[in-house]
Amino acid sequence: MTSGPVVTGSSGSAAGQPAATAAPAAAGRASPSGADEAPGRGLAAGTVGGLMWRAVAAIVLVIVLAGGAGVAAVSGQHAALRELSGHLVPLRLANAQLRAVLTDAGRDLRGYLLTGDAEFLRAHTDASARLAPAVAALRQRAGTARERAAVAQQSRLSDAWWAEAGRQRQVT
Repeated sequence: MTSGPVVTGSSGSAAGQPAATAAPAAAGRASPSGADEAPGRGLAAGTVGGLMWRAVAAIVLVIVLAGGAGVAAVSGQHAALRELSGHLVPLRLANAQLRAVLTDAGRDLRGYLLTGDAEFLRAHTDASARLAPAVAALRQRAGTARERAAVAQQSRLSDAWWAEAGRQRQVT
């Protein structure tokens, strides 16, 4: 039996083979099960392996997106913590220091007015000396216009209180 040369048609298929049969082989590889595979994936489209690959890819995408959201949240928390520890806590401590000076001065003035004891007057005078540094520390830490306005108002109110305290000392 002699075989002649194989003649190919314009579709590139061997003679005697339909053109439709040769086209899928050119588009992708045949899997061991005989199903055509998607090019470059190694898994047949519509098979269990292909579905598993898509499911794993979806899970990985969800994990990556969740990780990105987590990084963004941590970054925001870190910025808030920096703001809190670098600005707000020192500002509140300076405000507490000013409040302590005014509380001490008020307590000492009441003690002097009630008893006439010079020790209370000396403590009141000491508190008066601590007022200017406390206001200066608060002004130094006020960063925003709102904070500066609040410090200015506290300073005006404390000055008015000290003026009233001076009048009360003169009455006795």
